[in-house]
Amino acid sequence: MKELPVIPSPPGQKWREFRIQFLPAIIFLCTLAGIFFIWKQNLVPPTMVAQVEPVVTPVATTDAGIITNIFVERFQPVQKGDIIAAVVSSDNRQIDSELQLLRSQISLSQLELGTFVDQDRLAFDYQNYRLEYLNHQLQLITAKAELPHAELNLQAGRKLFADKIISEIDLHALETRVDVLNSQIKHLSATTADLEKRLQDTQQLGELAVGATNNIQIEETLNRLAAQRKKLESVQKSAILLRAPINGIVSTIQHRAGEAVIAGEVIATITANESERIVGYLRQPFAFTPESGMAVQIRSRSWKRELSEARIAAVGVQFEIITNPALTRPNLPPEVGLPVAIGMPANLKQMLRPGELVDITIRAK
Repeated sequence: MKELPVIPSPPGQKWREFRIQFLPAIIFLCTLAGIFFIWKQNLVPPTMVAQVEPVVTPVATTDAGIITNIFVERFQPVQKGDIIAAVVSSDNRQIDSELQLLRSQISLSQLELGTFVDQDRLAFDYQNYRLEYLNHQLQLITAKAELPHAELNLQAGRKLFADKIISEIDLHALETRVDVLNSQIKHLSATTADLEKRLQDTQQLGELAVGATNNIQIEETLNRLAAQRKKLESVQKSAILLRAPINGIVSTIQHRAGEAVIAGEVIATITANESERIVGYLRQPFAFTPESGMAVQIRSRSWKRELSEARIAAVGVQFEIITNPALTRPNLPPEVGLPVAIGMPANLKQMLRPGELVDITIRAK
């Protein structure tokens, strides 16, 4: 008897059997794989929650006064050195101290200028003594050189007078010339010796004055004196300009133009655009002691959950009360934690804003 042919199952029957026998297992396995992937990528419990360290710098007035102008608005970007506000000081004690300081500086500059002038005068007197000495010495040498010639002329004139060749007047002129030269030599010898003694007494001081003074120093002192006097005249008129200490954004403005402020009062605050560190608090108990150089994994809380590797830059020496509300747990009493600073990865520096929360997973050695 021949075997009957196998009756083929319709495709609908095979699909029904597949749905009943295999499809639930496949869906279950896919669900497990998806759960594992999502857990690994997004739901791994972090070691701690940290915050990108905000760099906030206050702009405060150094003197009590009245704000005349505010040159910025909130959320305005500023560069280091930009003028934030102008304050006219109303503290008379501060103004008096500045005036007294300027007067002292002016007196010192005047004394220095007087010293330079005295040194120049001393150098000028020394040069005059030296020139006078050289002039007298030249005249003495000239007189000594002319004296032998005049004596020879006198001897020859006496012979000619004896022979009645010249008159008595000519002979008297020759004798007068010899007497004049002898008197000049005697006088010039005395004055030259006196001038030489003066030069020897003042030589060291005169040479020091010549080497120490110059026109450039006097000109610089005069310019400084003029600037100090100009500053003295305008000290009560000028306003104190408050400038931005860092690059960033004006986050708050506490006062406006026309308000009176006291010394040390904050006018505005500036927040830096970027941060160099991430700071978190490690709560007790922890299974390992954090140390500088440990590797950490940083995961942002953005939509893409950016991930990056970094290292611990520094660890605090003591436990501190966590005062940052963003890092505290709701409905719990104040907690303490060990502060940990983490270096900012280069690929996250432009993405993470100051004050943003991130999840940190520390990889113990």
